[in-house]
Amino acid sequence: EVGLNSSYLSHHFHKETGFKFKEYLIKTRINYAKKLIRANNEMITYACFESGFNSYSAFSRAFIDTVGCSPSDYAQKHNGNITK
Repeated sequence: EVGLNSSYLSHHFHKETGFKFKEYLIKTRINYAKKLIRANNEMITYACFESGFNSYSAFSRAFIDTVGCSPSDYAQKHNGNITK
């Protein structure tokens, strides 16, 4: 839509931010999911889909890779919510 090749745009995004676009997107989505889990005591599956993941398994893997614990452990640690 902006007339730039996606590879070119990705290269410059990485150059300017230090992150690959996909890494940045996942980190942003996980941070939003963490916010939903903490602030609103939302169900984990709601946070998963609301933050832009298409499956719970992909969300869970990304969450563990990014945060270092499962979404359930994170919820329990921060507000006692263990609802999936």
